[in-house]
Amino acid sequence: MQEGADFDRVMSDAGIPVEELRLGRGETDKAYEDAVFALESGEVSGQLTDGTDLCFVKCVNAYDEAATRERKEQIFEERRRKAFEQILEQFGQGKKAAYPEASSAK
Repeated sequence: MQEGADFDRVMSDAGIPVEELRLGRGETDKAYEDAVFALESGEVSGQLTDGTDLCFVKCVNAYDEAATRERKEQIFEERRRKAFEQILEQFGQGKKAAYPEASSAK
């Protein structure tokens, strides 16, 4: 792709669909992820392989503050849930639950 060319137009002319997506670490193949995260805002990658598809990536925002904050919250909640489950599992080991028999009212 020539420097200064309009990304959307070049892709459209080549019959390559254009999609906008947000990518977080650990969501895709490491080589693809490393190449994408190395891009600066406005920069276009060379040809990449995402699984089985060939693609080109244009970075529209190298740092999305809102998306980063949202991802941090998700990570925090996942870690908190896992920690709670581990504590609950340790607490419940070897414990038996016994429920009193219902007494019949006369």
